[in-house]
Amino acid sequence: MANEVPTEASATSEPARKGKSRPTRRSAASVRESFAKNAEQAQDSQADEAPAHDTQEAATGVADVSSEQVTDADSATQQSGQWREDEGNDAASQQSGGRRRTRQSEQQPRKQRRWLRVLIVIVAVLLVAAIAVAATLSWNRWSRFDDALDFQGEWYPSGSMGQITVTADAISFGNDVSYDYTLDDHAKTIRYTLANLEGVGHYWFTDDRSTLVIFDGDEFDASQTMWEDLGRDASRFFSSLLGQASELPQGEGVTVLKREPDQAAIEAHEAAEKAAAEAEAAEQERLRKQQAEEAQAQQSAEWSGDEEPPRDELTNESPEVLERPKHGDAG
Repeated sequence: MANEVPTEASATSEPARKGKSRPTRRSAASVRESFAKNAEQAQDSQADEAPAHDTQEAATGVADVSSEQVTDADSATQQSGQWREDEGNDAASQQSGGRRRTRQSEQQPRKQRRWLRVLIVIVAVLLVAAIAVAATLSWNRWSRFDDALDFQGEWYPSGSMGQITVTADAISFGNDVSYDYTLDDHAKTIRYTLANLEGVGHYWFTDDRSTLVIFDGDEFDASQTMWEDLGRDASRFFSSLLGQASELPQGEGVTVLKREPDQAAIEAHEAAEKAAAEAEAAEQERLRKQQAEEAQAQQSAEWSGDEEPPRDELTNESPEVLERPKHGDAG
């Protein structure tokens, strides 16, 4: 019997000695109580069959086996607790990973929706800006000014002092030449006639309406003139931002009219007037001298030797005296 007790103790503690097998879930106190009961039964049976010294040895052996079994039970309990802790950690880790994946899967559609909202806002802003720009350009081109009224008045060709007068239906030059005209303020074109002659042009005002440019041509349509005028307006706008003077269109078939004559034309006109005045003054001085010489010559022919020669009223100088031959002197 003493040999069978360790065998049962070894069989009882075998699950605790295996690698990662699931240990028993009995508490250490219950294991000790069970081992104590087994020890008492073993002692009673050995007391009947063996001598007293055998009973003492058996009790000592059972006590040793019980101690080992208690130690194995404690170790099994610790391993069970460690296993449960590891299992709990694994479960917590899996649960945390699941929550992380769930959050990531939820955040991805949120990010997509956020970018979609940003894209919608950008497109809406660009659309509103485009509509505002188009409305402003349309208002500036067709509703802001009255072309028929701005067309009328006095104009001066660029680089010239010649005046052109424009009425509601005619363009008059200084040489009594007059053209009849009609305007199309939508296409920005002008059609003028003179007797059986007819011409077509595209007109363009600067932003201050002080300069009018007419482009001669065969035919013009509204879209063509609109894009051409937008290009000129944009060029003048960016030039003003950079502080540069924008140049007006020039070339063959281009007529530039201004409300005020050019400064260069004014200076040239003043210089021409001054030169004309100086030439006129020089001519008058030449005529005066010529008249004075003729008067002196006539007075010299009528002068007598006893009289003092007359003096020129203008120069107060005596003319040259020519001695007349006396009577009785033979030539």
